[in-house]
Amino acid sequence: MQWLGIAAAAIGCILLGGASILGNFADHQRHRQGIAELERFVVLLDAVNAVSAERGPSNSAMGASDAEASELRAALETKRAQTNLALDAVALRFDGDLERNDGVNALTVLRESLAAGRAKVDIAIMTPSENRQALIIGEAIMAMFAAADRAGELRDLIGGHIIEETPQLAGEVFLANSASAVRD
Repeated sequence: MQWLGIAAAAIGCILLGGASILGNFADHQRHRQGIAELERFVVLLDAVNAVSAERGPSNSAMGASDAEASELRAALETKRAQTNLALDAVALRFDGDLERNDGVNALTVLRESLAAGRAKVDIAIMTPSENRQALIIGEAIMAMFAAADRAGELRDLIGGHIIEETPQLAGEVFLANSASAVRD
């Protein structure tokens, strides 16, 4: 009878230990997935911030005198290259999560809007400073704001996907999205 009691206690301990290990393993997997999603979200935020930050060098180049133009255009080209790299990283990390509800790729929409804004900026900066009109500069500024708005839409779309996959990150994603929106 003692052996039967010992066996029952041992089986109970093994089952309890196994349940504890499985619960801890599930928590570990959930946290690992959360870390991976946060790492992806950082890539997205870097790209959104790069699009927004490109407005600064764009504005500087559009307001530059002809003497300052070449230096500021070089700084703008460097910033554009950084933005392009950040957008490429988003394309790699979020391949399947970029479709909007209407089936359109949100990153493609962002790239098109950014290209349109850049084209308007280029028109303004290629015009000699004494011939630049406020209307042309204003249109370029508004086009770059539109690109930043498309970046915000992409951030919100991806943030929604991340919250669906890892609801425990909802607070962090909402906070980051709010901070990014306030920045713009």
